Parts: sequence; structure tokens; C-alpha cells
Amino acid sequence: MVTIKDVAARAGVSTATVSRAMSGKGQVSEATRLRVLAAVEDLGFVPSAVARGLKTRRSHLIGLILPEINDPFFAEIAAAVEGIASDLAFRVIIGTSLGHVDREIAHINTMLSYHVDGIMLSAALDPRPSIERIERGGVPCVLIDDVPKGRQVDGVQVDNLHGMAMLTDHLLDLGHRRIGVVAGRVPSTPAVERIEGYRTAFRRRGLPVPEELIRPGLWTVDTAEARTTELLASHPDVTALISMSTLITVGALRAARAAGRRIPEDLSVASFDDVALAAEITPFLTATRQPVQAMCRELCRMLLGRIDGTRTGPAERVIIPPTLHIRASTRRLQA
Repeated sequence: MVTIKDVAARAGVSTATVSRAMSGKGQVSEATRLRVLAAVEDLGFVPSAVARGLKTRRSHLIGLILPEINDPFFAEIAAAVEGIASDLAFRVIIGTSLGHVDREIAHINTMLSYHVDGIMLSAALDPRPSIERIERGGVPCVLIDDVPKGRQVDGVQVDNLHGMAMLTDHLLDLGHRRIGVVAGRVPSTPAVERIEGYRTAFRRRGLPVPEELIRPGLWTVDTAEARTTELLASHPDVTALISMSTLITVGALRAARAAGRRIPEDLSVASFDDVALAAEITPFLTATRQPVQAMCRELCRMLLGRIDGTRTGPAERVIIPPTLHIRASTRRLQA
């Protein structure tokens, strides 16, 4: 590996002069600066961000830990955070937990070893062990989506309750009463709040909540497919279905088709997430859209504010409303 000493030897100067020439700080003649830059180019020297961070106490690296990257929602978050952070001269290290807390903690340890300035976390399960590890590491943390109440840590999430109530209201307006729900993992905050939004929509109309039609599971295609298959078999009177995420929607659609349910003629389907997997969608889905760009701008504002010291007050929790997009997968219940 080429070091700063190699550059200094090639240019015939001290390592301190190389540092000054590359940083633009301190007194270095133009001729010397050009000689140093030529040596850097010839040798292909890349400064060590870790070493530079040890000196400046700032690495300009932030960690981003997500449950997975193959879910379009999390892929969109990763792309948005990376783009916003890059514009602010930060680089992003991404890790995926795949639903395992020990893997999540391992990513945190690795990121701390690289002296990241802060970490954004969407926890696999209970976020408290990971929060505690980050706090022991002495860097700020911002939580994504699953923000435990009563915990003094910054967080950004969509308004899960309102978004689910909007979907349920839409189906109730179309005359549906037997509305199934294929949910994510309980007791994660998004799943709990979305189920409560479903109940709220029924209660506001004075209707009994069909608790027997709620099917919690995991945030995966296979589990959603199994839960939907069981729901439709045990309750063939279900006329509408709400799925709680992109991957859950894919599994639910597969199960509905396998059961011979035409969408929307036999079964109206709505999704809490605007699904981007076009090959799985026939017809185009009614869905709530999570405002990922707005969420990620808030994430970066909150975390970078903690990093540079402009935010020093109590923990902040930002809740951003989703939008409802009505499309061809839902229709009025036929008499």
C-alpha cells in the first residue's frame, strides 16, 4: 500500500509538507504543491480516512443499518440517505441485519471501529440492545421507523396509524366489511401501529373489529404467502385484503392467485407501501406511499445536527404522513 511517506520521498519533501499541500492549509509554494500532487497522481496515493479521522475527531462517515436491502422500501432509504449525505460531504457504510440482533450488533461494532460520526438504525427486533451499544460507543443515533416510546433517542417514522386507517377507510367506503390484514412482526412499532389504525377505522364507524381476520407474521414474502393462504381458506367470506409492506404484498398476491381469487373482481387488495415490483402487480395496486425522501432528509438533519453540535436538546421524534394512491386493485363490493 502506498503511504504518505512514499509520496514525500517521491516529491523530495517532508510528510508534513505533503499534508499541507494536499489539505491546502499552511504555507506551501505553488511549485512544491504541484510536485506533491504529481507524486500523488503517479503513485495512486489515497489518504486514509480512518487515520485522518483520528487526528480531526471526525471521519465524515455515517453508518446505516437496515433489516434487509432487497425490500424496495429499504433500498429506497439507502439510496436517498447516500445521496443526501454525499451532498453534505459524508460517506455511508451500509449493513444489513437480516432479522438477527447479533448481526446488527456486529455491524455496529464494525462501524464504531471505523470511527463513524453517527449511526442510523432500523432495528431487526427490539432496538434497545443496539441503541445501548451505540450509546456506549459515544456516537449519536437516529432510529428509522421503529421508534420505541419512552426512549430518549431521535427517530423518524411514517404515521403508521393514519396510513392504515386511510386504507381501511377506503375499503369500508367501497362497502367491504370482511377485510383481512396480513401484518408484519408484532410487537414491532410499525406492525402494532398499523393494526391499531385498522381497528380505529372500524371503531370510528361504530363497526365491530374483525379481529379474527388479522394475521401477524414476518416481513417476508414466504410468510405472507402462508398467512394469506390460511386466511383465505379459513375465511372464504373475506372480500378485501390489506398487506403491510412491499414484500408482504408480493406474498399475499401470490396466495390470492393460487386460491383462484381474481383481483379486484373477487378480492380487493391494498398495500401499505407503494409497490415497485411491476411483474407481481396485476392490476396496479391501491397503496399508501411512504415519503422516503422527506423521511431521509429528516434523518440526515437530525443525525448531522447531533454530529456538528447544532442540535443539543432533548430527543426528537418526527412523524411524517403518508399519501393514499387509489388504483385498479380495489373496487366497490358487488351486491
